[in-house]
Amino acid sequence: MAYWHRPIVAPSSQHVDDEGAFATPYLGGDNVWQKLYDGGVDVVLQGHDHLYARYARYNRAGNNTDPNGIRHFIVGTGGIGNYTVTETKPGQEYTASVLGIIKLTLNPTNYSWQFINTSSTVLDSGSDSCRSADTDGDGWLDSDEAIIGTNPNLRCGTNAWPADINNDTFVDVSDIVFLTGNFGAAVPPAPARYNIAPHPLDGFVDITDIAKIAGLFGQRCTP
Repeated sequence: MAYWHRPIVAPSSQHVDDEGAFATPYLGGDNVWQKLYDGGVDVVLQGHDHLYARYARYNRAGNNTDPNGIRHFIVGTGGIGNYTVTETKPGQEYTASVLGIIKLTLNPTNYSWQFINTSSTVLDSGSDSCRSADTDGDGWLDSDEAIIGTNPNLRCGTNAWPADINNDTFVDVSDIVFLTGNFGAAVPPAPARYNIAPHPLDGFVDITDIAKIAGLFGQRCTP
């Protein structure tokens, strides 16, 4: 988790987006948000706008949604007065202009939240898995499997194990052929099923994908 004051998006008319420049390129290099994305951060907490807002996971650029990205909250609800929500930003899932607090429960593979007003009423709640979670223990993060198109809750079977492209439960040359036949191709148009490495997934079928399978050559998945 990371936290700071000025949010990367501001849904009220009192502030503009990214006043803290956390999603702004700096000297031609990666900005703060990009470093957090690449580092596997799951949650970002922000304030400044006097309101509560919950957003879906955001992409590496910090400007739109991404199922493999960072979920962020604005919790500016402990000061004097509240701002009105006047804008809808990408991935804006819930907002409230009331005083309150957020309660976060952080676990090794998941987290949950509750936004509670001053009358002790839970106005918003939910849970999500961490980006580093590998529920089925097959060596691929749940978030990556969501993009690849395999089942993050199943170790073996049809479209369960990313390394087993032809679904025969075995990693061999027949799986590598799928990748070599699409070598250098972007995803899309190449199937997402062929882009299994690195992390975060790079959107290309290249040597990183072949190396991932080659490292598992001859192995069989087990339920």
